[in-house]
Amino acid sequence: MPFGKKGDYEGIALAAGSIWILRSDGKLQQLTFDGQKLRVEKSIKVPFDGEFEGLCFDPASEQLLVLPKGPVEGKRREKVRRRVLACDVLLGVVQSKPFLTLRVDKIEDQIEERGLAAPRHTTSKGNVRVDLRLLISELLVLPDGDLLLLSPKDHLLLRLDRSGDVVATQGLDMQLLPQPEAMALLPDGRLLIGSEGRDRSALITVVAIPE
Repeated sequence: MPFGKKGDYEGIALAAGSIWILRSDGKLQQLTFDGQKLRVEKSIKVPFDGEFEGLCFDPASEQLLVLPKGPVEGKRREKVRRRVLACDVLLGVVQSKPFLTLRVDKIEDQIEERGLAAPRHTTSKGNVRVDLRLLISELLVLPDGDLLLLSPKDHLLLRLDRSGDVVATQGLDMQLLPQPEAMALLPDGRLLIGSEGRDRSALITVVAIPE
């Protein structure tokens, strides 16, 4: 069903009885259905420089969670940070304070301490360390409130609690999912991941949730 103008659309979520669409330039569009067609009811520009990748609804806070694509520069020890932004769907206002700020080095340390799945590299001193790019393509809120992050460059699913601490991780089969871009939960709790096909057809597959 057509809506709005042509554009580079990256995310979709259902919230407060409306469909919300995220465009890569940070524009959120609220769609309503009048019985015959979809129309754009409201547009909100997310005040953050750069491109955007992911969108989901958080029932606990009744907010849309929006994922900027690029990193936020930090101190050298922090490598870079990632932000998850929030938009109040009733007021149509993007919160000035990030919903969550993730430090890549902190996540690496937590994975290292617990020996969880993640890409690793060997340092010049011969030590093997967790090494994340954490360029997240999609996020999802699980029924218990934990956040699920999809990081294609790391071939990894990360499950975080609402403070941003690592709960679990799980590697992805990149032969099966060459470019995973989207996630959704079925009513029975199964996780779906959608992948672009590159040199073959795109697909949607069922993947286990990291526990």
